[in-house]
Amino acid sequence: MVIVSSRDVEKEKVVSEVFKDEVQQQLSAPAPEPVVVSSAKLPATKSHPGLAPIEAVIPIQPKQKQFREYQQSAVQEYIRREGEAPLPEDLYDKEHQRPARFKTQIKDLLDLKENDAAHFECKLLPLGDPTTKVEWFKDGEPLHHGTRYKPSYDFGFVTLDIMWVYAEDSGVYECRATNDYGQDSTSATI
Repeated sequence: MVIVSSRDVEKEKVVSEVFKDEVQQQLSAPAPEPVVVSSAKLPATKSHPGLAPIEAVIPIQPKQKQFREYQQSAVQEYIRREGEAPLPEDLYDKEHQRPARFKTQIKDLLDLKENDAAHFECKLLPLGDPTTKVEWFKDGEPLHHGTRYKPSYDFGFVTLDIMWVYAEDSGVYECRATNDYGQDSTSATI
């Protein structure tokens, strides 16, 4: 591998590799240069008087109206899928937050043959909690999602589809839900 760099060509790097009479080149664009549009002096920090901080944290919070609109559309989807409205106590309420809890459990799949599809599903409360994190595990280890594994979590409806199973897919599968107030899990065997 030969690397040629030139400061005269706006910091571009040219990389050439030769493989059996083939030449491949990779070019990278120059880094963007900031343009100063104001000459106002930036505020100083305690550790660097006269200098502005290089990094800053800008919190981005969804507006309550946006969350209500999301929740309303999610409730409509729930009604379409389940045929009935969710109970008010099952919905996420910012004023009365509750720990994650599975309303239904995943079930054992013991009659599968090689190349069959596997489908786990369960329901999770509270519906619409934006802090809920859903994870899948196999035999206590995180399940690495790939071509055959299709996890989904949408407004309380949690699924894991395995497109086709092999003998090595046998084991205990666990779905773990965590939010800011607690954790719950459900497990089943293939």
